[in-house]
Amino acid sequence: MARSIKIALPNELSLDEQIALAKEFVTETFINIGLCADIAFHAGLLDESRKPANIEAVYERQNNPHAHIITPFRTVDKDGFHRTKTQMRYMNHKSYSTKWRKLWAELQNREFEKRGLDIRVSHESLYAQGIMREATKHIGAGAMALELRGIETKAGEDYRKTMTRNKEREIEREIERERRRERTRKRERDRSMERSRLFERSR
Repeated sequence: MARSIKIALPNELSLDEQIALAKEFVTETFINIGLCADIAFHAGLLDESRKPANIEAVYERQNNPHAHIITPFRTVDKDGFHRTKTQMRYMNHKSYSTKWRKLWAELQNREFEKRGLDIRVSHESLYAQGIMREATKHIGAGAMALELRGIETKAGEDYRKTMTRNKEREIEREIERERRRERTRKRERDRSMERSRLFERSR
């Protein structure tokens, strides 16, 4: 038995840099406490020639480099795997998922800062960050393969509906922002007119 973890790799880094960063994450998270891990890197590139025109929304994010990490529940040393997995049960608490997500965000942000890139990622939810956008769910390789053949899937349809709702909300927010800007402009015009009237009276 093992834990399965998937991490999104930053497009801003080269493949070698992505690999080095993922290895650092795995070392700090698992290797240093006696676990072993296997990492598989996927380029996540979209074949443009296979993209159907009728389901464009699924493909708005073209490149999705990512890594799959498998780490057994049992620690391992020179004598092999530990007899039981009970000593690592504490990692089953969901707080460790948050801890791992936070570390991965910190490692990426460190690399962005080193390169002078004005990019930052967060382990927190969009809601916690104050971003009023509904998060999309990963479509998955199986559903994506069907979508590439022009066959709509539930995962793909859910993605499209989420994207549509987000676009509608953004339009509503832009309308509201324009209303607030217009109210501000009106107040400024009214104040300007009032100052002009007061000036005329004082002459």
